[in-house]
Amino acid sequence: HIASHDLKEPLRRLSGLSSILREDYGDKLDASGVGLLNRITSLCGRMDNLINNLLYFSELENEKSARQETDLNEIISGIRQMLEFSLKEKNARLVVPRPLPRIVCNSTRITEVFRNLITNAINHNDKKEPLVEIGFLENIETHNGPEKNVFYVRDNGRGIEPQYQHIIFTMFKKAPPPQGTGLPIDQKSGTGVGLAFSKKIIERHNGHIWLESEPGKGTTFYFTLNPKAAARG
Repeated sequence: HIASHDLKEPLRRLSGLSSILREDYGDKLDASGVGLLNRITSLCGRMDNLINNLLYFSELENEKSARQETDLNEIISGIRQMLEFSLKEKNARLVVPRPLPRIVCNSTRITEVFRNLITNAINHNDKKEPLVEIGFLENIETHNGPEKNVFYVRDNGRGIEPQYQHIIFTMFKKAPPPQGTGLPIDQKSGTGVGLAFSKKIIERHNGHIWLESEPGKGTTFYFTLNPKAAARG
Protein backbone atom coordinates (compact mmCIF):
# COMPACT_ATOMS: atom_id res chain seq x y z
CA HIS A 1 0.00 0.00 0.00
CA ILE A 2 2.84 2.40 0.86
CA ALA A 3 4.72 1.61 -2.34
CA SER A 4 1.61 2.04 -4.49
CA HIS A 5 0.89 5.43 -2.89
CA ASP A 6 4.48 6.57 -3.44
CA LEU A 7 4.36 5.45 -7.08
CA LYS A 8 1.01 7.06 -7.77
CA GLU A 9 1.81 10.50 -6.38
CA PRO A 10 4.34 11.57 -9.05
CA LEU A 11 2.17 9.86 -11.66
CA ARG A 12 -0.79 12.04 -10.71
CA ARG A 13 1.45 15.11 -10.82
CA LEU A 14 2.74 14.19 -14.28
CA SER A 15 -0.77 13.61 -15.59
CA GLY A 16 -2.02 16.85 -14.03
CA LEU A 17 0.83 18.93 -15.43
CA SER A 18 0.26 17.43 -18.87
CA SER A 19 -3.41 18.44 -18.70
CA ILE A 20 -2.51 21.98 -17.60
CA LEU A 21 0.04 22.28 -20.40
CA ARG A 22 -2.52 21.10 -22.94
CA GLU A 23 -5.21 23.52 -21.68
CA ASP A 24 -3.00 26.61 -21.27
CA TYR A 25 -0.62 26.18 -24.18
CA GLY A 26 -2.52 23.92 -26.52
CA ASP A 27 -3.07 26.74 -29.02
CA LYS A 28 0.69 27.24 -29.25
CA LEU A 29 1.40 23.61 -30.07
CA ASP A 30 0.98 21.94 -33.42
CA ALA A 31 -1.02 18.73 -33.86
CA SER A 32 2.08 16.62 -33.19
CA GLY A 33 2.73 18.39 -29.87
CA VAL A 34 -0.86 17.98 -28.72
CA GLY A 35 -0.71 14.33 -29.74
CA LEU A 36 2.39 13.78 -27.61
CA LEU A 37 0.67 15.33 -24.58
CA ASN A 38 -2.34 13.10 -25.11
CA ARG A 39 0.03 10.14 -25.31
CA ILE A 40 1.62 11.11 -21.98
CA THR A 41 -1.81 11.27 -20.35
CA SER A 42 -2.74 7.89 -21.81
CA LEU A 43 0.49 6.29 -20.59
CA CYS A 44 -0.07 7.75 -17.11
CA GLY A 45 -3.49 6.10 -17.05
CA ARG A 46 -1.99 2.79 -18.11
CA MET A 47 0.68 2.98 -15.43
CA ASP A 48 -1.96 3.78 -12.82
CA ASN A 49 -3.86 0.69 -13.91
CA LEU A 50 -0.73 -1.46 -13.64
CA ILE A 51 -0.08 -0.20 -10.10
CA ASN A 52 -3.68 -1.00 -9.16
CA ASN A 53 -3.23 -4.52 -10.55
CA LEU A 54 -0.07 -5.06 -8.51
CA LEU A 55 -1.82 -3.82 -5.38
CA TYR A 56 -4.77 -6.14 -5.99
CA PHE A 57 -2.42 -9.10 -6.58
CA SER A 58 -0.77 -8.38 -3.24
CA GLU A 59 -4.15 -8.23 -1.51
CA LEU A 60 -5.04 -11.65 -2.92
CA GLU A 61 -1.90 -13.08 -1.32
CA ASN A 62 -2.93 -11.90 2.14
CA GLU A 63 -6.71 -12.14 1.86
CA LYS A 64 -8.60 -13.96 4.60
CA SER A 65 -12.22 -13.64 3.62
CA ALA A 66 -15.34 -15.54 4.62
CA ARG A 67 -16.35 -18.54 2.57
CA GLN A 68 -19.79 -20.00 2.20
CA GLU A 69 -21.60 -22.74 0.31
CA THR A 70 -22.08 -21.49 -3.22
CA ASP A 71 -24.11 -22.71 -6.19
CA LEU A 72 -21.76 -22.47 -9.14
CA ASN A 73 -24.68 -22.69 -11.56
CA GLU A 74 -25.89 -19.34 -10.25
CA ILE A 75 -22.42 -17.88 -10.75
CA ILE A 76 -22.32 -19.03 -14.39
CA SER A 77 -25.85 -17.71 -14.95
CA GLY A 78 -24.80 -14.31 -13.66
CA ILE A 79 -21.71 -14.27 -15.87
CA ARG A 80 -23.84 -15.25 -18.87
CA GLN A 81 -26.12 -12.28 -18.26
CA MET A 82 -23.18 -9.92 -17.79
CA LEU A 83 -21.54 -11.10 -21.04
CA GLU A 84 -24.77 -11.22 -23.02
CA PHE A 85 -23.71 -8.43 -25.40
CA SER A 86 -20.25 -9.92 -26.02
CA LEU A 87 -21.74 -13.35 -26.68
CA LYS A 88 -24.14 -11.92 -29.27
CA GLU A 89 -21.47 -9.72 -30.83
CA LYS A 90 -19.10 -12.66 -31.31
CA ASN A 91 -21.87 -15.15 -32.18
CA ALA A 92 -20.54 -17.21 -29.29
CA ARG A 93 -22.22 -19.94 -27.25
CA LEU A 94 -21.68 -20.67 -23.57
CA VAL A 95 -22.68 -24.22 -22.63
CA VAL A 96 -22.75 -26.23 -19.40
CA PRO A 97 -23.23 -29.93 -20.27
CA ARG A 98 -24.49 -30.86 -16.79
CA PRO A 99 -25.21 -29.01 -13.54
CA LEU A 100 -22.18 -27.86 -11.60
CA PRO A 101 -21.80 -28.76 -7.91
CA ARG A 102 -22.22 -26.59 -4.86
CA ILE A 103 -18.92 -25.85 -3.11
CA VAL A 104 -17.68 -23.89 -0.13
CA CYS A 105 -15.70 -20.93 -1.45
CA ASN A 106 -15.34 -17.18 -1.62
CA SER A 107 -18.08 -16.67 -4.18
CA THR A 108 -16.85 -13.24 -5.27
CA ARG A 109 -13.36 -14.49 -6.03
CA ILE A 110 -14.49 -17.69 -7.73
CA THR A 111 -16.83 -15.61 -9.88
CA GLU A 112 -13.77 -13.65 -10.93
CA VAL A 113 -11.95 -16.86 -11.89
CA PHE A 114 -14.78 -18.10 -14.11
CA ARG A 115 -15.32 -14.63 -15.58
CA ASN A 116 -11.63 -14.28 -16.47
CA LEU A 117 -11.47 -17.69 -18.11
CA ILE A 118 -14.74 -17.29 -20.00
CA THR A 119 -13.88 -13.78 -21.19
CA ASN A 120 -10.50 -14.96 -22.44
CA ALA A 121 -12.14 -17.87 -24.24
CA ILE A 122 -14.45 -15.45 -26.06
CA ASN A 123 -11.93 -12.73 -26.85
CA HIS A 124 -9.10 -15.01 -27.98
CA ASN A 125 -11.24 -16.92 -30.43
CA ASP A 126 -10.90 -16.69 -34.19
CA LYS A 127 -13.79 -19.02 -35.09
CA LYS A 128 -17.03 -17.85 -36.72
CA GLU A 129 -18.98 -19.58 -33.95
CA PRO A 130 -16.94 -19.49 -30.74
CA LEU A 131 -17.90 -22.20 -28.26
CA VAL A 132 -17.11 -22.08 -24.54
CA GLU A 133 -17.89 -25.12 -22.39
CA ILE A 134 -17.84 -25.11 -18.57
CA GLY A 135 -17.84 -28.43 -16.79
CA PHE A 136 -16.91 -30.54 -13.79
CA LEU A 137 -15.21 -33.95 -13.60
CA GLU A 138 -15.15 -36.11 -10.50
CA ASN A 139 -12.04 -37.91 -11.74
CA ILE A 140 -9.55 -37.22 -14.50
CA GLU A 141 -6.21 -38.63 -15.58
CA THR A 142 -3.53 -36.02 -16.25
CA HIS A 143 0.16 -36.06 -17.21
CA ASN A 144 0.94 -35.76 -13.49
CA GLY A 145 -1.44 -38.48 -12.36
CA PRO A 146 -5.11 -38.67 -11.33
CA GLU A 147 -7.03 -35.61 -10.13
CA LYS A 148 -10.38 -35.37 -8.34
CA ASN A 149 -13.11 -32.73 -8.45
CA VAL A 150 -11.78 -30.84 -11.44
CA PHE A 151 -13.47 -27.87 -13.10
CA TYR A 152 -12.73 -26.89 -16.68
CA VAL A 153 -13.34 -24.08 -19.16
CA ARG A 154 -12.87 -25.27 -22.76
CA ASP A 155 -12.93 -23.25 -25.98
CA ASN A 156 -12.53 -23.90 -29.70
CA GLY A 157 -10.34 -20.83 -30.21
CA ARG A 158 -6.93 -20.22 -31.69
CA GLY A 159 -5.00 -22.03 -28.95
CA ILE A 160 -1.66 -21.33 -27.30
CA GLU A 161 1.65 -22.57 -28.65
CA PRO A 162 3.58 -24.86 -26.26
CA GLN A 163 6.52 -22.48 -25.77
CA TYR A 164 4.20 -19.83 -24.31
CA GLN A 165 2.01 -22.00 -22.08
CA HIS A 166 4.31 -21.71 -19.05
CA ILE A 167 4.30 -17.87 -18.97
CA ILE A 168 0.61 -17.02 -19.19
CA PHE A 169 0.01 -17.25 -15.44
CA THR A 170 2.74 -14.66 -14.80
CA MET A 171 1.80 -11.04 -14.13
CA PHE A 172 1.84 -8.89 -17.29
CA LYS A 173 2.84 -11.81 -19.53
CA LYS A 174 0.78 -12.53 -22.64
CA ALA A 175 1.06 -15.25 -25.26
CA PRO A 176 1.03 -14.09 -28.89
CA PRO A 177 -1.43 -15.65 -31.33
CA PRO A 178 -0.24 -18.87 -33.00
CA GLN A 179 1.86 -18.37 -36.12
CA GLY A 180 -0.09 -18.06 -39.31
CA THR A 181 -3.15 -16.39 -37.78
CA GLY A 182 -2.14 -12.93 -38.96
CA LEU A 183 -3.37 -11.42 -35.70
CA PRO A 184 -1.32 -8.79 -33.82
CA ILE A 185 0.09 -9.78 -30.42
CA ASP A 186 -1.93 -7.26 -28.43
CA GLN A 187 -5.34 -7.78 -30.06
CA LYS A 188 -7.88 -7.87 -27.22
CA SER A 189 -5.15 -9.27 -25.00
CA GLY A 190 -5.61 -6.91 -22.05
CA THR A 191 -2.82 -6.27 -19.58
CA GLY A 192 -1.87 -9.88 -18.92
CA VAL A 193 -3.11 -10.05 -15.32
CA GLY A 194 -6.37 -12.01 -15.44
CA LEU A 195 -4.77 -15.47 -15.40
CA ALA A 196 -2.29 -14.44 -12.70
CA PHE A 197 -5.21 -13.27 -10.55
CA SER A 198 -7.11 -16.49 -11.24
CA LYS A 199 -4.11 -18.64 -10.33
CA LYS A 200 -3.65 -16.80 -7.04
CA ILE A 201 -7.35 -17.11 -6.13
CA ILE A 202 -7.34 -20.83 -6.91
CA GLU A 203 -4.21 -21.37 -4.82
CA ARG A 204 -5.88 -19.54 -1.93
CA HIS A 205 -8.61 -22.18 -2.23
CA ASN A 206 -5.99 -24.96 -1.90
CA GLY A 207 -6.25 -25.81 -5.58
CA HIS A 208 -4.15 -25.47 -8.70
CA ILE A 209 -4.68 -24.66 -12.38
CA TRP A 210 -3.21 -26.05 -15.60
CA LEU A 211 -4.08 -26.15 -19.27
CA GLU A 212 -4.07 -28.23 -22.41
CA SER A 213 -3.97 -26.41 -25.72
CA GLU A 214 -3.45 -27.08 -29.41
CA PRO A 215 -2.86 -24.18 -31.80
CA GLY A 216 -5.79 -23.70 -34.11
CA LYS A 217 -8.06 -26.07 -32.19
CA GLY A 218 -8.60 -24.51 -28.77
CA THR A 219 -7.61 -24.50 -25.12
CA THR A 220 -8.92 -26.14 -21.97
CA PHE A 221 -8.13 -24.71 -18.55
CA TYR A 222 -8.48 -27.18 -15.68
CA PHE A 223 -8.48 -26.25 -12.02
CA THR A 224 -9.27 -27.69 -8.61
CA LEU A 225 -10.78 -25.97 -5.59
CA ASN A 226 -9.96 -27.73 -2.32
CA PRO A 227 -9.88 -31.05 -4.23
CA LYS A 228 -9.60 -33.18 -1.09
CA ALA A 229 -13.10 -32.09 -0.05
CA ALA A 230 -15.92 -33.75 -1.96
CA ALA A 231 -18.00 -31.29 -3.96
CA ARG A 232 -21.74 -31.37 -3.44
CA GLY A 233 -24.14 -31.93 -6.28
